[in-house]
Amino acid sequence: MKPHDLITIINQIPLGFVCSYGQIAEQMDKRFGVVTSGWMVGRMMNTMGKRGDKDIHACPWRRVVNKQGYISLLKLGEPWLIQINHLKWEWVIIVNGEINMKRYWFRFS
Repeated sequence: MKPHDLITIINQIPLGFVCSYGQIAEQMDKRFGVVTSGWMVGRMMNTMGKRGDKDIHACPWRRVVNKQGYISLLKLGEPWLIQINHLKWEWVIIVNGEINMKRYWFRFS
C-alpha cells in the first residue's frame, strides 16, 4: 500500500462528511488493486502521522472514522480532541463521541 494512493482517496472525502477505514480499504482495492483491511488503513495512517509525513497532515485524515461512527482516537486524549474540533469546524455534529452515519456518511461513486 502506497501512502500517496491512500492520501489520494482520503482527499476525495468532501467537507462535512466522513467515511470509514473499511471504505478506504475497499477503494484501495477498487482503484489500485491493493487488497487490505480497515485495520491496516488505520495503522498506516497512524504510522504516517508519527513519522511526521506532511502529506497525511495536509489531507483531511479527520474525516475517517470507524464504521459505527465513533472516533477511533477516543481514548487518546489530545488527538481525539483535535479530530473532534476539526470535524465540528466542518459542521459535523458529534454527540458523545459518535457521528450520525446516516447523515454524514460519504459514499464513493
